[in-house]
Amino acid sequence: MNKYTCSPKVHKVYDGDYCVSADWIILVATVALKPHIFIRNCDLNIIIADDKLLHSLNLNHKGINDSTDVLSFNIEPIHDFVLIEDESRQSLNKSDFVVPDGAPGTLGEVIISLEKVASQSKEKGISFDQELAILVIHGILHILGFDHEDDQDYQKMQKFADKAYSAVINIS
Repeated sequence: MNKYTCSPKVHKVYDGDYCVSADWIILVATVALKPHIFIRNCDLNIIIADDKLLHSLNLNHKGINDSTDVLSFNIEPIHDFVLIEDESRQSLNKSDFVVPDGAPGTLGEVIISLEKVASQSKEKGISFDQELAILVIHGILHILGFDHEDDQDYQKMQKFADKAYSAVINIS
C-alpha cells in the first residue's frame, strides 16, 4: 500500500440553483486518483464555479474567449508528487526547491462550471451527478499529465477515464 496520498478538497465559489455534494466529488476524485502512485502527500483543489469564472480563466490562461466545462492547472510540477512510468508524460520542469520528505504540497486545481454540468447532462441524457463525475475525472487526468491532443493520447486518457467512471458508478 502506498504511504503517500493525494487528498481532494472541494471549494464552492458558486452554488447557483444546483445541489452539489462535496462528498460525491471527493469520492469521484479519490477513485480517479487511486491507481496512481504518489511519492509525496498532496492536496488537490476542486473548485465548483460558474461559466463567468471559467470564461475569465479560459481567456486569461489559454487565450480562448469562451467558457468551458472544466479547466485544470498544476500548481507544482507533477513529478514532485506522482511516479510517472511513461517518461513521455513526465514533466520536464524541475522544482527549484528541495522539499522535505513527506511535506505536503498542492498538486493542482480542477475548476468546473456547474452551468456546463447542467446543460451537458441534459444534452447527453444523463444525471447531473454523472456529468459532474465525468468532468472531475477528466480534470484530474489532465492534472496527472494526460491529454487528448492526438488519437493515441485520447485513447490512453479515455481508458483511464472509463475505468474510473465505471468504478465510481459501481460504488454509488
